[in-house]
Amino acid sequence: MTGETKDLRRFMAVDRRAVVARGLGMLAAPGLLRAIPAKAQSKIIKIGHVSPRTGPLAGFGEADSFILGQVRGLLAKGLESGGKTYQVEIVSKDSQSTGTRGRRSRPS
Repeated sequence: MTGETKDLRRFMAVDRRAVVARGLGMLAAPGLLRAIPAKAQSKIIKIGHVSPRTGPLAGFGEADSFILGQVRGLLAKGLESGGKTYQVEIVSKDSQSTGTRGRRSRPS
């Protein structure tokens, strides 16, 4: 056996200590992740809306401004969940009556 083969076998070898350590790590990970507070949570809930405003299917999107205005009015005070109030932002995009444009219009 060459030196490289021996090193590869030693690297690939599974011993009891490694299995126990990895197993305990996998068992502890969910508990640790729950205990760490998520600081990057947003205070805004974003709702995406894609509808045809231009193109041959524009007639189907004629009522969008009225409906979105009503929904924005209902959600103006925000949504309450778990004792916290979150502001709601509705992001509306034009699909230009094509499926490929509608897929690319999703908010990032």
